[in-house]
Amino acid sequence: MTLSFTMIRQSGRVCAGALLLACLMLASGAAQAQMTGPEGRVYDVRTERESYTARFQPGGAYQDDRPRTGRWHFDGRTLCMLIAAAGPQAPEYEVCTPWRDIEIGESYDSRYWTAHGAPARITRIQ
Repeated sequence: MTLSFTMIRQSGRVCAGALLLACLMLASGAAQAQMTGPEGRVYDVRTERESYTARFQPGGAYQDDRPRTGRWHFDGRTLCMLIAAAGPQAPEYEVCTPWRDIEIGESYDSRYWTAHGAPARITRIQ
């Protein structure tokens, strides 16, 4: 009787340990997905005034086809973009937005991607 109780008790520990490990792996996978950020991705950005393609190069370089360049930084939750000046009519600006991880072809509306908070439609294209 003692032997079967010991096996059940040990079996319960093994199951609890396996369950805990599975939960940790799922949490780690979710954290990794969240941490992916924009690196290597391309987005179509459309506002009332303009439309352009934004590219987030590895290492933090930003480039779009307006043409503007700059730097980006992602802390795991927030994406910040410092867009360089393109002459007196288009000064340097910085915008920060809560990160939204979307799949290719998905879109969302945001006021955080433009210099003056204008509405923009963001679509991931790559």
